[in-house]
Amino acid sequence: MVAMVSVSGLTAMVTPEVPGCPDFVANQAVIQTAIKFCRMSEYWREELAAIGTTAGQSTYTLSPPSAESTIEKVLSVRHNGYVLYPTTEENLDDKLSGWRLITCTQAEGWVSTDRNIVRLVYTPSVTAASAIIAKVVLKPSQTATTIPQFLFDHYADQIASGAKSRLMAMPNVPWSNPALSDYYKQDFRLGHLEAKGVAVDGYNSTVPETYALF
Repeated sequence: MVAMVSVSGLTAMVTPEVPGCPDFVANQAVIQTAIKFCRMSEYWREELAAIGTTAGQSTYTLSPPSAESTIEKVLSVRHNGYVLYPTTEENLDDKLSGWRLITCTQAEGWVSTDRNIVRLVYTPSVTAASAIIAKVVLKPSQTATTIPQFLFDHYADQIASGAKSRLMAMPNVPWSNPALSDYYKQDFRLGHLEAKGVAVDGYNSTVPETYALF
């Protein structure tokens, strides 16, 4: 499980620039911005604890590591150590109408029927402990009081910018500042775009055109 830090550090970066804004309003803006950042960037990724299969059961609910997070998206699934291919129910229906009735000892693919629910293709015919391992995108929950340490270390400024933009865009409050809101909105946008690139391609995604090996 990753190390977590309080969102109060982010709130402290926001409040000096929104004078008169109550702390609880600023704190809520920080949480909502962190949720949006993680949803758009898919930066917070974790492999969940293994769960077991039950003979005759095809659908399984995945649980986040703690109440501080929720699952945004399933990225990959393994069954008995075997990497499964992602597909859709529509695609399977087109290719094999009776696929829901097929059972197997080793699944071949998976379908995401909700953000935290996967259906194995095909239905396991045996009960086995710790047979399914999923990698997912996480985001803070609506009631979160913490965020991952690595998220704070790498993108605290950009998340704070997003929270400032959100607050400054509010009409008819002492801290309204539409022009500055647009500025911070752009900084937030650049931050989550960079984080998305890192999440997808890693830190070595940019390769020089000329690279000599000796």
